[in-house]
Amino acid sequence: MQRFIILLSFWMLGCHKVSYTTNHPHDNVHISKEMFFFGGLIGEPEVDLQEICPQGTAWVQQRVTPGNALLSYLTLGILSPITVEVRCKKQDVQAWLEIDNGLSNTGAEK
Repeated sequence: MQRFIILLSFWMLGCHKVSYTTNHPHDNVHISKEMFFFGGLIGEPEVDLQEICPQGTAWVQQRVTPGNALLSYLTLGILSPITVEVRCKKQDVQAWLEIDNGLSNTGAEK
């Protein structure tokens, strides 16, 4: 029985991460904690990437930090927080200037 409890403790303290990266440079960072319950069986938090990064996403990472794992362990898995980090794609200033000039030229031609 003691071995089972020890193995269960190590299983519940496990940390993991899932990342999606691109080669785009990034500028601002958005970090949020999303709450799940009963080891992730209940809860469907969503992160709206279009709302956070209208110019596009350069990097997304979902991870269970040691603090998240500890909280899950202390609550016997009832609370299962996950940290989500989103880095927005850096806006291309040159592209914005070209778009702005294109709109200005279009408006002047009419």
